[in-house]
Formats: sequence, structure tokens, C-alpha cells
Amino acid sequence: MTDVLRTASSTNLAEGGVWKRIYSDYGSRHVVFEVKNYQGLTAADYQQVLSYLTGEYGRIAFVVTRDETVDLYANRDVEWVRDMFMNHNVLIVKLTGKYFTKLLYKLRYAVRHDDVDDALHKQLDAYTRLYLAGQTKQDQTREKHGRRKRRREEKRASKAATT
Repeated sequence: MTDVLRTASSTNLAEGGVWKRIYSDYGSRHVVFEVKNYQGLTAADYQQVLSYLTGEYGRIAFVVTRDETVDLYANRDVEWVRDMFMNHNVLIVKLTGKYFTKLLYKLRYAVRHDDVDDALHKQLDAYTRLYLAGQTKQDQTREKHGRRKRRREEKRASKAATT
């Protein structure tokens, strides 16, 4: 059989977590997943996914590839994602088979059942802060450590206030 599923969409009930965010931020009642069974997305791949994003499909889609990492490549993927966002107001998020394997493993052995939800939130945050806003990974790491430091200081202050 040569026909294989390449594009899938699923109804987003937006009951909470990342799916509520996807509906409220991107208006996506039906979420599109485009599967590319190869490494290295091209501009044409992004254009193809863009063509699906109308009406109830909202302004976000996910592309699944065989790439090693979900990180976008500078001077290629980042520019295409920014172009789609700036010119068409849509977000196309790259995911990988390895990323899904890791998430499925977490579901199987999860102590917390919201690990997958958290991972997708983190991925959307990375796109918003890192790729669309032009922030570097180093800036993002500094910001993360700053938040941790503030939380530790707040805990110390609240402990001191209660004693």
C-alpha cells in the first residue's frame, strides 16, 4: 500500500492546559499535524502547512519530522517560522519522532500526569520567546535562572516572616 497518512487533524475540546491555550491563543478548534517522514524541512514544507490553516484550523499547526532535535536551525527554520508568523499570523511548530517517544515514555511512567502538557507548553513558550521574539538561548537560560533565584528568595522571605 503506497497511500500513507501524512496529515492528521484532531478536534480540540480546549478543556484545559495546553489545548485551552492553543484554542484561546491561536483559535484552533481542529489541530493539524503534518507528518514528514524525513529530516530537514524546506520552505515548501512550511508553505504546504500554511495552506491548511484556515477557518476552524486556526493559526497553529505541528510538523513532525525525523530530525534529531525539536530546535530550529538558524538561517533556515527560524526565518521560515518568523516569516509565517509575521506575514500570515500563524505558528508552525516542529516536533520530532524522538520528542514523541520521550513524551510517550513519560506518559507510561509518569508520576505527574501533566508532564506531556508541560512539555508542550514549554515548546510553545520557546517558540514565542526564542524564535519569534529573537531572544537567544543564552538569554532564555539567564531568565530561567533569574526566576529560580527569585523563587528561592521569596521562599526564604516567607519562612523568615512565619518564624
